[in-house]
Amino acid sequence: MLTCSRFRTPAALILIVGGLVLAAGCRSNDEHTYKSHVYRPTTVTVVKTPSQEPIWSYDVPGGYVMALDFDSDTRPQRNYVGGPNPTQMNWALYGPETGDVWGVRTESPVATDVVAMPGTTVAILVTYREPDAPAATTVEMPPTDVEVSDQGVTPVTPEEAARETAEPDENTKQ
Repeated sequence: MLTCSRFRTPAALILIVGGLVLAAGCRSNDEHTYKSHVYRPTTVTVVKTPSQEPIWSYDVPGGYVMALDFDSDTRPQRNYVGGPNPTQMNWALYGPETGDVWGVRTESPVATDVVAMPGTTVAILVTYREPDAPAATTVEMPPTDVEVSDQGVTPVTPEEAARETAEPDENTKQ
């Protein structure tokens, strides 16, 4: 009787853990994340292989993160190396302030959608765009044609400035 009770506890534990795993749902292992930088914006393109025909493309703004998750209607056969071909792709765009705690995103995506895939092999191409030009800012520069004295700032005309540079100063005469 003692031997039976020893085997019931591990078996029950395995059933409970297995039930929890199934209740939590299965996740795809075909997930990809791409971060776009302000100085190097990213374009993510999904293409058919080997034809390289584009299926889907997105210009990820600088500072944002693009997450792709491929799913399939079919289950892979045992010992199948490549896995099943995707029949749909879920994508999500996360903003620049998206938090990440232990690999889990803490904020909702800015944009998301589901795209039907052709059920053939696909590849992901990442290209980089030129950074966006910074907004033109006008900086007010101080005037260069003023003379500062004990009485304050006195504007100097170009003629006066030319005459002063041509005539030596009384202190420098010898």
